[in-house]
Amino acid sequence: MEERTIVKSGLASHTITIPKNWLQRNHLKKGSKVYCTEEESSLRIFPTKVEHLREEDQAINIDDAIDIQRQIVAAYLTNHNEIRIFGKTLSEKLTKVKEFVTKLAGLEILEETGNHLILKDYIDIDEINLWNLLKRMDIIIRSMMSDTRSCLEKTNPQLASVVYARDLELNKLAFLVYKNLNYLAMHPDQAALQQVKPHNLMHLWEMNNHLEKIGDEVKRLVISSGDLPPKNAESIKELFEFAENFYRKIMDAFRTKNQRVADEASNQRYRVLDMCAKYLETARAIKGRHLVARIPYIISHTNDISRTMQYIT
Repeated sequence: MEERTIVKSGLASHTITIPKNWLQRNHLKKGSKVYCTEEESSLRIFPTKVEHLREEDQAINIDDAIDIQRQIVAAYLTNHNEIRIFGKTLSEKLTKVKEFVTKLAGLEILEETGNHLILKDYIDIDEINLWNLLKRMDIIIRSMMSDTRSCLEKTNPQLASVVYARDLELNKLAFLVYKNLNYLAMHPDQAALQQVKPHNLMHLWEMNNHLEKIGDEVKRLVISSGDLPPKNAESIKELFEFAENFYRKIMDAFRTKNQRVADEASNQRYRVLDMCAKYLETARAIKGRHLVARIPYIISHTNDISRTMQYIT
């Protein structure tokens, strides 16, 4: 760490000198523009344009891999340009590998032979905006909930399959958010450009996980919603509507940064949790019990988002 002296310049301005080697490394000169951001008692300065080199290609020997999917995800999240998969057993596992690759946004097959597969990551991570991704996830979950409510009102297998497919899109976005958060942790200058403070990263990671889990629970619920007796469907729909409204209130509060609204909504969740517990105690229909059992999970994950909100500043 180098010490610099603050020098008064003009009536109100002050200046400090910038290390020459930092200027040269970032190709800056007199007249170049830089960004300045305040973080508590610190001041961060970084170039307006920073070229970040991508990680080198990742090679994976499928013969040694205990879980090939985990290794592909790890390479994807750490922003490797290409992922090369090779091994004698590749041909046996190729179908599953190719199917899994479709679940990761921007990852495509570049080259394929009998004993090796090259995956190319076409995502320009500098162009990804974290807040826009979270907003898209929220929109998808709202639409999933709305269509699930319609399926509870009237059996609709086609609409249920649409909700299921929408969850696959949500999963893609969740992986992309994890990828983006990992990148922002490695490159504070990009985090500052997106107005993401370092201490927010782990809370946003947690929030992304809860959003993905909410989508999973809604998907499981809608897939099992067919052919419910009218009496059961009505009571289950009432319980689900509370979970849906609770989710909407919490996410609206997140968008408007209104922690008070989130806390007030959170305090109302106990009533419906009690209603779910009573339903599970008295209901005999297995399908109805299975559906209602999903609702407390949706409420729990949503409530965890309301807790996480207060740490995201």
